[in-house]
Amino acid sequence: MRVAVVGRARSLYRFRGCLLHEMVKEGHQVRVFASDLTDAIFESLEGLGVEVDSYPVSQTGLNPIADIRTYYSLKKSLSQYQPDLLFSYNLKPVIYSSLAGKSIQGLESWSLITGLGHVFADSNLKVRALRAVVTPLLRSALSVNKGQFYQNPDDVRDLAGFGISDVNKATLVAGSGVDLDIFDRRPLPVDKVAFLFSGRFLKVKGIHQLVAAFKQVRQQCPNAVLRLAGRVDDNPTSLSKLDVLQLVEQGIIENLGWLEDIRPALEMSSVIVLPSSYREGTPRSILEAMAMGRAVITTDLPGCRETVVDGENGLFVPADDVEALTEAMLTLARDPGLVARMGEASYQLAKRKFDVHKVNDVMLRTMGLRA
Repeated sequence: MRVAVVGRARSLYRFRGCLLHEMVKEGHQVRVFASDLTDAIFESLEGLGVEVDSYPVSQTGLNPIADIRTYYSLKKSLSQYQPDLLFSYNLKPVIYSSLAGKSIQGLESWSLITGLGHVFADSNLKVRALRAVVTPLLRSALSVNKGQFYQNPDDVRDLAGFGISDVNKATLVAGSGVDLDIFDRRPLPVDKVAFLFSGRFLKVKGIHQLVAAFKQVRQQCPNAVLRLAGRVDDNPTSLSKLDVLQLVEQGIIENLGWLEDIRPALEMSSVIVLPSSYREGTPRSILEAMAMGRAVITTDLPGCRETVVDGENGLFVPADDVEALTEAMLTLARDPGLVARMGEASYQLAKRKFDVHKVNDVMLRTMGLRA
């Protein structure tokens, strides 16, 4: 079968690489259409045995001129390739590739919904206006899909509630999965409890609450460590470079910067912390930490809640609640035995539920790409 896969270059390799490789192993001809393509990612994708093409996309908000350009670029490229099956993920690729593929006779299109994000969660005037534009576009795109994959049940329910999707087309999968051969279980550090945050330094990721909570933790557990692996963002709610520098100089955090390979940081850490107030799909950073046997502190929100059995492999905290986050971190900082037990439970849950090969098998069989 001739398969087209549309997404962003970095995530096509990092998050979908195993899926692409398995498509090729099943004997399918696969061409990826990647935005923001670099020479290094081009070579990495080709190494998976897929053909590589590119398309333009604006990553920030709705830009009518740029979005029309995206649509027509994908329509032209897909028409030239004439795929039998189209698989897309992330909001803009799903919308514009699904609509662009409508004119291809016999094309089956499938979408992976990796989270609804701020467009369907925030209530401020600007976001409501954006949602009013996105809703009919997404409804039209999903209506031409043969089916969609969702990473958490809340997104299935809420998109159906908005009248955007049909629950009869929905298949639930356990996130993007995690490769247990790459992210393998590692011993915990023995000298201290080390907390790790991995992601962009944004308010919606809970970074401000995390820093405030850890300042209180350090007063009672001075040996505890908080490491940040990520980057400052252009978003006005992000920590600034000066903020990060001052926190490092004050000895409150260790800043690891943006890491291409998060495994060494996870190996140095005991607990992954993601106090997000944002609608995640299923956070990849948590899945990777679970596979390496780390306890989890996160919020009981769509996506995040799929990764934790509260009290077994981690702890839930309410979003935007510094005191609750402080208490959760203190609970683990004071009890290394609990951290170890939760870390083992995380590993077992990752192996049972989030193994990337199990996740991919569900998608491949559902799309008819594996017998």
